Amino acid sequence: SLTQNTAQPAPKARGLPFIKSAIFVLKFMAMHSPTQKLFAAAVFSLLLPQALKAQSDSILPLIEVDTFYITPTQSADFSSPISHTNLENADFRRQNFGQEGTFLLSQLTPSITLHSDAGSYQGYSYMRLRGIDQTRINLSVNGIPLNEPEDQGAYFSNHADILNSVSQIQVQRGVGLSQSGAAAYAGNVQLYLNRFSQRPELEVGGGYGSFGSYRGYAAFSSGGLLDGRLNISARLSVLGSEGFKNHSDNSSQSAYLRAYYTRKAHIFHLLHITGRQANQMAWLGVSDSLLQINPRHNANSEQEKDLFLQSLTGLTHSYSRFFDENNLFIWENKLYYTYLDGNYGFDFNNFLGLPSTSELYNYAFRSHFVGALSTVKVLLPRTTLSAGLHGNYYERRHIGSELALGKLYENKGIKPEFSAFLRGEQSVFKRLGLFADLQLRATSFTYEGAINLAPINWLFFNPKLGISYEPIDNMLLYASAGIAHREPTRNDMFFGNDDLAADSLSLPLIGDSRAERVIDYELGMRYERKGKFNASLNLFYMDFNNERTLNGAVGLNGLPLTSNVDNSWRSGVEWSAGWRLPKGFHLLQTGVVMWAEIEQQGTRFSPILTPRAVINNALQWESAFGLWAEVNLRYQAAAYMDFANSQSLPAYWLLGASVGYEWKGWRFSLIGNNLTNVRYFNNGYVDFGGTNRYFLQAPINVYGTIAKTFGLRKKPQ
Repeated sequence: SLTQNTAQPAPKARGLPFIKSAIFVLKFMAMHSPTQKLFAAAVFSLLLPQALKAQSDSILPLIEVDTFYITPTQSADFSSPISHTNLENADFRRQNFGQEGTFLLSQLTPSITLHSDAGSYQGYSYMRLRGIDQTRINLSVNGIPLNEPEDQGAYFSNHADILNSVSQIQVQRGVGLSQSGAAAYAGNVQLYLNRFSQRPELEVGGGYGSFGSYRGYAAFSSGGLLDGRLNISARLSVLGSEGFKNHSDNSSQSAYLRAYYTRKAHIFHLLHITGRQANQMAWLGVSDSLLQINPRHNANSEQEKDLFLQSLTGLTHSYSRFFDENNLFIWENKLYYTYLDGNYGFDFNNFLGLPSTSELYNYAFRSHFVGALSTVKVLLPRTTLSAGLHGNYYERRHIGSELALGKLYENKGIKPEFSAFLRGEQSVFKRLGLFADLQLRATSFTYEGAINLAPINWLFFNPKLGISYEPIDNMLLYASAGIAHREPTRNDMFFGNDDLAADSLSLPLIGDSRAERVIDYELGMRYERKGKFNASLNLFYMDFNNERTLNGAVGLNGLPLTSNVDNSWRSGVEWSAGWRLPKGFHLLQTGVVMWAEIEQQGTRFSPILTPRAVINNALQWESAFGLWAEVNLRYQAAAYMDFANSQSLPAYWLLGASVGYEWKGWRFSLIGNNLTNVRYFNNGYVDFGGTNRYFLQAPINVYGTIAKTFGLRKKPQ
């Protein structure tokens, strides 16, 4: 609802001095050192909100906002020349039985592949976007970065059942828009936990399925309190599974709390999510000869277990004003803190293929991650301007020990980061749009341990340019080009060691610290006729320099190893479409056909774990009296599992189906996966002895769910 302010004389224009200052700052950035450039960008970003507000106050009357919804600054909209997919809660709610979020993303969006360590739907699972691994994908929750800065990993398993609270997801493919946190090198996945009920309600649900998998949860929403200005929601979840592999149990608990308060033009928002998980490890592949004997064989020993706790707390304040019905000013500030504490066991003898003994190593971690983000957005009739400043500080303690010997080492990694961005979108001749997004990002890595290592610094400039054209209503044609840089992870530089090693001269054995670079070209079309038909089609070409690509090996800490390659590229065509058919039917398809090549020392070969094609098909049906059903079919082409391109994972088809009924707040569903009982692998590697190691995924499996929503009052307050 909007309320007009009492008319007041317009203040004198105060924007011109800022424009002059901005020109000076940009000149300063072009001439001085990296540190001075970063300082100038920070000053520019901090001054921008006040200056734009002053500039606008001098021209337009003000209208205060009581309640409203704003597209997040880092999200692309229909007119953005960015390849992306939007998912609403309704798109995945019926298929969600507590599985890892990667499963639903791979089913509903193009170009995502995945694998699960345990072969089932809980515990550790990992996704790749356009064949590029998860450490090169930026993940965020309400604009707050989830990737751990040191190794740039993010794990859905640390926040089990998080999709139960997610209202929207946007997956941007390619370099996308400038993001906070880890580089959006392959793309980014944005989760938004904005799900509120207008009525006070309590939802209780649970389910049980194959491999002893279970989930129970309770979710509460207060509805509108204090004349609708306050809303509180919370959720508690408990999940567990025996896992498809032997001794690959998972036990997870998670909690979610969100409070939302509005006061005229101000919004205050508190978010807290906590997850605890305990797993029996299953990150080693299994030889085919052993799988023929026992498909559930686990190459990790029973002694190898982990326990992790991760919590995130974010506080957001937003201020907004309408200048008139067509002009809006938004200023948003975020503070966040993430805490991680956990450890996992490592059976070194078992890793070498020797009999396990009482010898057991342990890796323990404790990290603190604190940051602040300030963004401003101005929406004018034909122009949108956004700018932001982000800074964070991260430190992580590493302790290695052995069960009998005790602590073997302790070290710490420290990684601060600062970034600033400026983005503009301009409408020209009504249907033509121009787009620019400029980001300056600086980060460094400092190591504190037994071996001296000088701090390593990186400074990146990431520009993105695009153009869009709307030939008819509801259709957009676009083209864009963008550059992204990514620094190596600690694991990359330490050759998979948790403690920095030294040579015979006590000098650190450190890998290549040069950054990767990608130039991403996107050409696409999207069409949306809401309620009837929507489609998107895009062509992409990604040109890499000094790419760190998976080489198929696994380090002593269980993390995949990478190798630098001179030049590489990936190109392809991605599409998605949805048709609303008569009599309640809905047909969906997403897909990608891709070509990729690496050139190293004059030799050309294909990257590993990059299938040529991935296609998802789904047919949904919904009746007027609450009954629904869905059949889905996925095809994934063969993919190489070694640099020599001599060993590959075979192609496969997966068939799934589900049926459900909704009545008076009750929801029932039965979900079946891999109904044709296909024996398939979606990950593998060749070990140091030349043996192929595979990750066999679950055979036919089913899961049943039941939930009930209780309305606590008939009318919202």
